Amino acid sequence: MVPGGNFNDVMYEDGKLGAVIHINMTNITKKDLQYFQDFQDLAWEDRGSKNLNYGYIHSGFFFKMSNQVGLYRKNLPQLVVFNGKQLTYFSDRKLPRNKKSLKTFMDKTIFGDAHPKKPGSETEEKEAPPPKPLGNESLSSNIPSKLYGKYAKHVHGEGHRKKTTEDRLTRTEEIMEQLLMQQKMINAAVIRLHEELFDLRYMYPPPQLPPTHTLLFISSIG
Repeated sequence: MVPGGNFNDVMYEDGKLGAVIHINMTNITKKDLQYFQDFQDLAWEDRGSKNLNYGYIHSGFFFKMSNQVGLYRKNLPQLVVFNGKQLTYFSDRKLPRNKKSLKTFMDKTIFGDAHPKKPGSETEEKEAPPPKPLGNESLSSNIPSKLYGKYAKHVHGEGHRKKTTEDRLTRTEEIMEQLLMQQKMINAAVIRLHEELFDLRYMYPPPQLPPTHTLLFISSIG
């Protein structure tokens, strides 16, 4: 894959993730070559995939791009799965370099079992922060009491009386209205975040490669 060339086709196709191995093809070892072949085999077996595009990045030329997704010389070669829609990636720098591990990890990303990371969140010595644990609070405990409106006043204030069906409907309507407003605010924040995120697509212009050098691109085959 070449930034400024076919990079966007693999990484940003709508509805697909980009499964990419980062490998230094200049100083490739026998083990690295076997790893590369295993990845090719998986791409061929998954031809026509509705979930993944396949490719590789020559880390010898595009080392800074590998760094952005937490891969350094000691981590190569290694797999990264990129979500172009959400601008996040999935990786495990300690993932064993064999066909079975590759397949298992890619399946985890497809089924949503892998932890997403943000570009730039990993350094050579520092792993990406772990995902935040889900809280135990129920939906109602996260909603301020003011959202209950009239229901909270006439049930829990003066003139306390037994709840009626009308009370319950009123409370539900108010909660749904507030949740809708919150969702709109979240959507607006996401749009602003996307506008501010560093766009990987235009970071690095393609270098001038020697005319004898050939880059192999593996794409999903229809």
